[in-house]
Amino acid sequence: MARARLQQGFTLLELMIVVAIIGILAAVAVPSFMKYIKKSKATEARIQLEKLYNGARSYYYETGETGFSGTITTIQSQFPDPEAATPAATCCVLSGDPRCTPSLAIWDSSPTWRALKFNLPDPHYFQYEFASTGTSLNADFTAFAYGDLDCDGVRSTFSMFGFINTAGGEPTLGAQQSRENELE
Repeated sequence: MARARLQQGFTLLELMIVVAIIGILAAVAVPSFMKYIKKSKATEARIQLEKLYNGARSYYYETGETGFSGTITTIQSQFPDPEAATPAATCCVLSGDPRCTPSLAIWDSSPTWRALKFNLPDPHYFQYEFASTGTSLNADFTAFAYGDLDCDGVRSTFSMFGFINTAGGEPTLGAQQSRENELE
């Protein structure tokens, strides 16, 4: 009597079906993963703008009075002087890496960044700018973050506008945030 031989393994059709399923899953997962990566990079801008807001708030409340030779001279509260965007020449130049090379000299040489107690000693994705106008209750500022998250020439722009809010009697610092091309 001849015994039937058992076949083991997969047919070519079964393997092709598995490969097709894996391909479909990858086609759906990769764009979602890339979007997640860009969102995590954009988080830097929100965190650093919050630091700039806190530094500006602190500076505004500290510039009310100053002592000199035993006398007190009152000056109007204000935000630090405007500061142009940090140089972007070191971003996206090394093999498409969107991170900017840190330079403490940029932050240390600027009276504005020192007044805001702001610096970035680690590689970062955004360049920062600070603009301010007015004094006392008419003072306001805007902090900007500019970044090219995938080195394609399209920039994400985040901003935070700070202003003196006099509603409720006591002046307080209010803020509004905006963003353009968040995930470019």
